[in-house]
Amino acid sequence: MAVASRAALAAAGVATPDYFYGVSSTGYLDRDALSAVLRDVPEGVSELMCHPGYVDAALERVETRLVRQREVEFEAVADPEFRILAARLGIQLVTYRALFSR
Repeated sequence: MAVASRAALAAAGVATPDYFYGVSSTGYLDRDALSAVLRDVPEGVSELMCHPGYVDAALERVETRLVRQREVEFEAVADPEFRILAARLGIQLVTYRALFSR
C-alpha cells in the first residue's frame, strides 16, 4: 500500500522514508533485533517503527501484547551501544522532522 501511495503522498507534500522497518519485529524488538536492523539499513532514509516506553498503571490497563515489550524496546534504543553501532555503520539518527528538509 505504501509503495502505491508514494506518488500521491509526494504530491500532497507528505514526507516519507525510502525504507521502513519494524512491522515484522513488532513485539520482538530487543537489542539483538535492533542490531540486525541497523546492519541491514541501505543507503537512503529509513524509518524504524518501535514502541519504547515505561509501564505504568495506565499502560497496564491497555489490552495489548506490547505492554512489557515497551520496556524491552526502550532498553534497546536507549542503550549507548545502539548509537555507537549506528555511527560506526555510518547511520545518522534523526527525527521525523528531518524528512521535511530533504
